[in-house]
Amino acid sequence: MKLKWFIAAAMSAVTLWNIGAAEYPVYKITRAPEIDGKLDDYVWKRLPEGRGFMRMDSANSYVTERPTRFQMGYKDDVLYLAIRCTEPNPKSIKAVETYRDGWTFDDAIEMFFLPKDSSSYMQLLTNANGARWSKRQNAERETEPPTDWKVASGRTPDGWILEM
Repeated sequence: MKLKWFIAAAMSAVTLWNIGAAEYPVYKITRAPEIDGKLDDYVWKRLPEGRGFMRMDSANSYVTERPTRFQMGYKDDVLYLAIRCTEPNPKSIKAVETYRDGWTFDDAIEMFFLPKDSSSYMQLLTNANGARWSKRQNAERETEPPTDWKVASGRTPDGWILEM
C-alpha cells in the first residue's frame, strides 16, 4: 500500500500543489500501536521517519523548516501515524480547543492524503490537544471527522506529539 502524502502546518491545498509532493511508503505492520499519545510502542521504534514539514507565519509565507518527524504504517485497513513536533519553547504551544470548531489559531498539523489512483484528496487537521477536523477535496463544507479516527496527543520536553 502506498499513499502520497502532503503534510504542512496551516497550509492551503493550492500552496501544496505549487511546491510539489513527495511520496512516503506506508509500511505494513504486524501489531497495531496503542493510541495513547506516548509513541512508546514497538512499531514506532522500527518504522523509518519522514521529515520536511514547513511552518508558516501569520502572513502565510514560509519562515522556517522545523524538525518535525512522522511515521506511518498500516494493518488491515487502518492507517496509523506518529508525529513529533519540535517546539523550542513548549510553554508557547497553543491548543485551546478539544472540539473540532474554533481552533484555527492553535498549533496544529494539517494533512492532505491522496491515495494512489485517486483524483481527490482528504484533508485532515488535528491540534496539539487532539481535536479533529476533516474535509474532502471539492466539498462545499467540512465533513464530520470519521468516528473511528482516534487521535491522542502528548507533550515532550521539546515539543508535542500526535498519535493516530
